[in-house]
Amino acid sequence: MRNGHSLQADLVATDARTVRLAARTRRLEARLGEVLGEQVWRESGIGGPGDTERLQARITTLEQQVVDLELSNSRTGAMTSPPPAPPTAS
Repeated sequence: MRNGHSLQADLVATDARTVRLAARTRRLEARLGEVLGEQVWRESGIGGPGDTERLQARITTLEQQVVDLELSNSRTGAMTSPPPAPPTAS
């Protein structure tokens, strides 16, 4: 039969093991969530990180085109004055 100290040491060791196992379970659950999320992302047809990078590059290109067109428009607008505004009623 075991004495009280031995049982208490076993309990402390078991508690420590429980804490380690709980932490490992949380890490594995997080990783599983990441893997499943990536799989769903790919299978959904939406795409993956590569698609996101391509879309971001396309957005940047389009934003630059908007800036270029606005600049071109402002230059053209400066060269050709808009018609004068009609008089306002008092």
